[in-house]
Amino acid sequence: MKRFAWLLCLALALAALACAPKATEADCQAACEKQVNLQTPAAPAQPVDEAAKVEDEFAKKIDDAMKAKEDALKVLDDELAAKLAAAAKDEDKAALNTDFAARRAAKEAELNPSIDELAKQKEAAIEAVGVAREKAQAEAASKHADAVKGCATACLQAETKKPSTDCRQNAMSLDEFNACK
Repeated sequence: MKRFAWLLCLALALAALACAPKATEADCQAACEKQVNLQTPAAPAQPVDEAAKVEDEFAKKIDDAMKAKEDALKVLDDELAAKLAAAAKDEDKAALNTDFAARRAAKEAELNPSIDELAKQKEAAIEAVGVAREKAQAEAASKHADAVKGCATACLQAETKKPSTDCRQNAMSLDEFNACK
């Protein structure tokens, strides 16, 4: 009799398990979302900021160009100072100042375009980094959505039971997720 009661309980448990409600599309979707999130590697704590790297790279180039400009203008200023010290008449000094002001303006006009070009290149590089980041994020989101959709479809086709999807939704690790039946 004891064996019969035990077999009866086992049969009832199997029947209850077989009659368990099937998972809904939302259940499968949530379980698959959990699975994909568990399978996706965690993002690094300090992601590399490509825009900051570009900013630093171009800051050095622009600083070098500015220093070269300052050095070139300093040479002109030193030459002017030497000639002004040698000039005796105020008319000569005024002529020297006018001449060197024109030479200084010409030198600035010669060197400023290269600095402006570097600034434009920097802005273009930062924009390209932003576009690449957005594209990578869009691709990652698309892959994530496709993985969840494929998993949810398989879940529904397999007629997965609701207790199984509930177990999967509550899993905290991939091992726990895979242990759910």
